[in-house]
Amino acid sequence: MDSMKKILVLPALLLLGWSVQARAQCSVAGGQQQQQCMQNFVQNVVVPYQQAIQAAAQNQPLPPPESPMEAMQARAGAQARKGWGAIAASPALAQVGIAGDLGSQRKAESAALKQCADQGGEGCTLMASANNACIAVAFNADKQFASAVGQDEIAASRDALRGCNAKSPDKICNLRSEPLCSGIAGGLLQTDGMSAQQRAHLFEIAGDDRQFFGALAGNGKAVYSAANALSQADAEKSAKDRCTGPACKLIAAHSNSCLAAAWPKKGGPPFVAESSYPEAARVDALSQCAAANGAGCLVSAPNCSGRAYFDYDYARIHAGAKAESERSRQAGAALLEPWVGRTEAEFRAHWGSPSATTDILQGESRLTYEKGYRGKNGAEHACKVAVFTRAYKVFSYFTEGDVCADIVR
Repeated sequence: MDSMKKILVLPALLLLGWSVQARAQCSVAGGQQQQQCMQNFVQNVVVPYQQAIQAAAQNQPLPPPESPMEAMQARAGAQARKGWGAIAASPALAQVGIAGDLGSQRKAESAALKQCADQGGEGCTLMASANNACIAVAFNADKQFASAVGQDEIAASRDALRGCNAKSPDKICNLRSEPLCSGIAGGLLQTDGMSAQQRAHLFEIAGDDRQFFGALAGNGKAVYSAANALSQADAEKSAKDRCTGPACKLIAAHSNSCLAAAWPKKGGPPFVAESSYPEAARVDALSQCAAANGAGCLVSAPNCSGRAYFDYDYARIHAGAKAESERSRQAGAALLEPWVGRTEAEFRAHWGSPSATTDILQGESRLTYEKGYRGKNGAEHACKVAVFTRAYKVFSYFTEGDVCADIVR
């Protein structure tokens, strides 16, 4: 923990801001003059600011502010003095307590443990504490978890996800919440206007640096996909296993991106396009096919693999949340609980084709259904249901909102 007491280097975003400010001030100069101007800016602005941060961390007094820069230094010093944060949790992360921006390690740890206990947690233990740093906690479906400390949200998220993934490489780890940052740490990404769930998902994307592979296979008439495998070989095998008919062959593989294929209605080789954006991949593939064959082309849905394309609901399902409310939970149980353990083929035969199918991880998929109905007042409603399959058998489900309760017979 001694290493955590050291003051952190200034966040990269602040350094970027200084860089922009320095270029603006020195833009009128050229060549050596501009270089000298930049050096003066660093010496006269950046270095004193860093010194002020270090002095504050060592509880050394700062002189009264006499300028806007000195006032900024004083504010940063005050932040650094209250830089302790801590996270505590009950077993299996059922309850979590967090405390940040406190003046001592003891205060932060005590506050986190108290908050965990106040939420009903039994056996709450300290997971991590840090000074002027960020803390992240990641977990997976097997209730394994790991915590990590980093100089910013991304570093903490990355190390927590790595620690969790190392315990169970074939499972997907999610952040328990967005990282806790105290003191002068954090603020690397702009998250204004996002929900807590969206912020956590953003840092999962930024922190999970693994490659997730996808592949397309086809038989000349249809395209079959596999996504989010942890190796290219697994993705290719899964896509080919899903493909039916003697003409099946692998079309293409990809990682951390979206892939689409288009082919002429009259038959012929497919045209493949890859992009970070799902719709761009689909449009590019269709455009290539149309340029060569005219308007008579078909195109597959984009097949996306990578952390950025994971669904928010996946974390909630594996955290044990099968519905957003009690009424919705009851509706989900009535509609879907009897299907748990039965095959995907049986479910599709009864419910029909889903409005969307999403590969989550190799061997796991999400089937999304929206059932429309008209209420007593004539208003249109939709009951949204997500069914999760593993090895082509239903293992979990999710119902969204209360409206599903109104159509349960």
